[in-house]
Amino acid sequence: MEYPNIKYFITSEEINDVYKDNEDDKKTRGLLLAKIKDNSEHEYDAIIVTPGKDDILSGNNLIFHEDGIIIDKIKHKFNEFCVGIESGNCYLIIEKDSKKIWHLPDQVIDFLEMYSKTNYCLTLIDNIPHVLNAEIRNTYNANMKIVWKKKLILRSVEGLTQVTDLPDINTSIVKFHLFESEDPQEKLMQSYFSIYNSEYFLKDCYVLKDDNRIGVYCNLKIDNQECNNSACLIGQVDL
Repeated sequence: MEYPNIKYFITSEEINDVYKDNEDDKKTRGLLLAKIKDNSEHEYDAIIVTPGKDDILSGNNLIFHEDGIIIDKIKHKFNEFCVGIESGNCYLIIEKDSKKIWHLPDQVIDFLEMYSKTNYCLTLIDNIPHVLNAEIRNTYNANMKIVWKKKLILRSVEGLTQVTDLPDINTSIVKFHLFESEDPQEKLMQSYFSIYNSEYFLKDCYVLKDDNRIGVYCNLKIDNQECNNSACLIGQVDL
């Protein structure tokens, strides 16, 4: 389960429920979600969500009061609830046991800023450097979804050379040095690229997107001494 990465609160609010049988308005209550406005400490944005008509997780079995929600004749205070996402669906849940009680509409995902962001990152797959295109939500407990993965093409004398399983690529300016370890994290942290007389660790590289490529860069070094305000191209993948 993933949870909003912003401060918000849950309560209820009176709404008008219009019956089609007549034109009388009946005061009832709906779920109110509120979050602090940008650059403000005391003002809030809010939305009200009303139950649907379906029986399963539609919210029509919930009774809203000023101080809580009744479920199966048991009243729960508002601070017992939270919003979560699972498999792309948004739910109102009881926090202590993550029990889903209401399948909320997708507008709640947008309102609580639980949108998906595209990230590009450098990693090792089968001991070979790859660039990943990953989608990750702006949530706690976020699960990363891999959209695609491509082998890193190293910078070479005549352009770019694809990384292979071979330890040496004669035409490449950049050499990749795998740190052998049973610990994947240590392997990732200690593996590095070498260019001329300098070493560039994977953990220090960064990824930038252009119109038609993803470039992997590191701060430029001369004889292993870092130069300010300069970047070194390690390699790229084409889009």
